[in-house]
Amino acid sequence: MNFKILWVILAVGIFINAASADENQVVQHRLSDWELGNSLFGKPVTTRSLKGKPVVIQYWGVGCSSCLKGLARLKKLDEEYREKGLTIIGAEIYHSGKNQIAEVLKKQNVGYSITDGVTGPISVSGLPYAVVFAPDGRLVFHGHPNDDQFEVQIKAATADGKNLEKPAVRVAEDSIIPMRQWTDGTGRQMLASVEKIEDGKVHFQMKSGKVVSYQINKLSEEDQKIIKKSEISSN
Repeated sequence: MNFKILWVILAVGIFINAASADENQVVQHRLSDWELGNSLFGKPVTTRSLKGKPVVIQYWGVGCSSCLKGLARLKKLDEEYREKGLTIIGAEIYHSGKNQIAEVLKKQNVGYSITDGVTGPISVSGLPYAVVFAPDGRLVFHGHPNDDQFEVQIKAATADGKNLEKPAVRVAEDSIIPMRQWTDGTGRQMLASVEKIEDGKVHFQMKSGKVVSYQINKLSEEDQKIIKKSEISSN
């Protein structure tokens, strides 16, 4: 065989294998590879509390005009897919002031969660930039939210929304305090795990996967002791 032809064949093969390796590396990224900044608005969220749920994280900034135009679309997607279990998070990566962010959210009537930044394994070259995760945590899309595949993958990720309860229960086993029965000061009971304890509040994850914040001092005395003991041991 001609050596030039052989070299071309080998070069093409190397290129294809390298491309496949890069693609596989992206596919293998998971929600747990990301870390969200502090929750600023909406329900408190962490990648840990979102396990078992379809998730969209959109990188944006107050000073990005394209991002501001895209907030309306995200709001629409939030309203359309929230009942199917989708959680949308706007990660404001300019670290703008909370008042400045609040003003923008008020104008757009945004109701989904907003965090102060986000870190992840994928390089972001421009804003807005979105990543979509299936309920099992797999990354299924990353790129500009105007890409047709963005909404296609959201639809696919929420297709099994009725089956989100079981993954949520499995996640609870890895929580700070596994799922158990809790009682408040009035005797009302609820089944939940503890995902986070901070500033006199406990963040419960319900059996459905929903995260609820609760004042520790409103729990029964016995449950307060359990929370405080866990808080001490985790520090």
